[in-house]
Amino acid sequence: MNQQFKWLKQRPTKGLAFPTSREGATLTYIPKYQSVVLFGGICNGRLNEIMIFDIQKDEWKVQQTQGRQPSPRCYHSGFYDENQNVIYYYGGQADKGRSLTDFYCLSFQNFVWKRLFLLESPPNRHNHTMCDLPGMEKIIFGGACLPEDLMYNDVWIFNYSAIQFTNQQEIPGAVATKKNCKGEHPTPRQGHGAVVYQNNMFVFGGKCSDETTQLYKLSLDNYQWKRILHLGKAPGTRAFFSTSLVKDNVIIFGGIDNVANKVLNETYLLNLTDYHWSSPFTAGPIPSPRYSHCSCQIEDIILIMGGIEQTYCSMDMYFLSQGSINSNAEWEQLKEPTELEKQTNDAANQIIMEGKMYLNQIEEAMMKERQKITDLQKEVQNLQEEADNLDIHIKKQTAIVMSEHQKAQQNNKNKEIAIETIFLMIKQEQTLTKQLNYKCQQLEECIQNSYPLLHTLDQFYQSIRQIQGSDPADLKVKKMADQFANDIQKAKEAQVESLSNIYSIYQKFTALSNRNEVELNQWRDNVKDMNNDFEQLIFETEHD
Repeated sequence: MNQQFKWLKQRPTKGLAFPTSREGATLTYIPKYQSVVLFGGICNGRLNEIMIFDIQKDEWKVQQTQGRQPSPRCYHSGFYDENQNVIYYYGGQADKGRSLTDFYCLSFQNFVWKRLFLLESPPNRHNHTMCDLPGMEKIIFGGACLPEDLMYNDVWIFNYSAIQFTNQQEIPGAVATKKNCKGEHPTPRQGHGAVVYQNNMFVFGGKCSDETTQLYKLSLDNYQWKRILHLGKAPGTRAFFSTSLVKDNVIIFGGIDNVANKVLNETYLLNLTDYHWSSPFTAGPIPSPRYSHCSCQIEDIILIMGGIEQTYCSMDMYFLSQGSINSNAEWEQLKEPTELEKQTNDAANQIIMEGKMYLNQIEEAMMKERQKITDLQKEVQNLQEEADNLDIHIKKQTAIVMSEHQKAQQNNKNKEIAIETIFLMIKQEQTLTKQLNYKCQQLEECIQNSYPLLHTLDQFYQSIRQIQGSDPADLKVKKMADQFANDIQKAKEAQVESLSNIYSIYQKFTALSNRNEVELNQWRDNVKDMNNDFEQLIFETEHD
């Protein structure tokens, strides 16, 4: 029994939808629904639609999704997690050739897009590889970055076990960790092939500075790179081919020869138990030469579609599977066709050619319509982003106004408290003023009442001062009377001056108190006007 591979070509005839030709798309097999998901790619422009092929129904359909979908892209990577029933996409190349670093996921329960929030992400890249690891982890290697014009040979581990699915558009929990690798590193590259087998990652080919057929192995135990000496007839230098792992074998197809600039449609097999390359015999309709095509595995069957040669390849589905040739099988002898059979065959071929031309016309028309839909979707997405940005700006401005309003309210409240305190002090001052006025009046009455007594004393002392005589006692009494009269006069003058000063201070204090009260009333009115202005501003902001 000799092993062989068989190609099967299929073009679904059911359903109205059929994907347009493209390169740089991803195909992802969904075992739960026996379906294949096509996402992204580039033809006349980059795409971001989701198309699903139902294997049992043999038909394509365009799947409508919700949420903010990823921007149109190509040369990205994707995988499906059966436990979560979610498909993930990473990176790629956006419009104007700009590389991306975002992660998105699409739930197959409700077809809602979510963007993943990572504290640290790998640098922007496209044409990289993402391979399966045990558990909920993937390993990312290599790729290119534009417009920086860089290529990578770094290794990242993407862990999504702690993702928290919420109603938010951006969900946390995913972690990307860069690994420090040792040993014989591959040169930076893009468009290479990579698989994980028995806790080792194998890397082959790609576009890089050293165009070789070298095979590299990375141990996932200690992250040590090593060059592998392979046996057999190895494929020549190539990039942008498809890579699949079927049991112990790596199977690559197509690509472009970087040295000869030749597009390929060869199939090569690398056995990972002895590192032996071979070019197996393939039967059936072999796909035309192509590169940057998309592929996936349906159990042990490899499916490829699309890609580009000189022009874009068709989106016919090619299935590659393993079979056997029995050397003892009886071969049917083919008879030479009759003239009628030749004419019938020619007529059938003519009808087939006309049908193909008609299908090509329909496909071109569908491509144009789909491009219009894509352009409209881009426009809708741009408008949505503008609306979201405007909404964010309005919310920020409203928050600023509300913050200023709260500060103003607090300041006004503090001012009102200060005003009330000052008014209370003014009232206390007015009470003290009244008490002072009352004291002044009492003092004035006392002074007025003392005038007759002082006048009587003054007359008494004047009469004493008129006493004549030289008697020493009289002279002493006269001297004392003079002294008392002078003291009384000084006391009268001092009382009059004190009373005048008290009245002057009282009048100034009363005038100052009245002026302060007027200014405080004006201040209180200003605070009320400011509050009214802020309330009007908030009202206008909320209704705008």
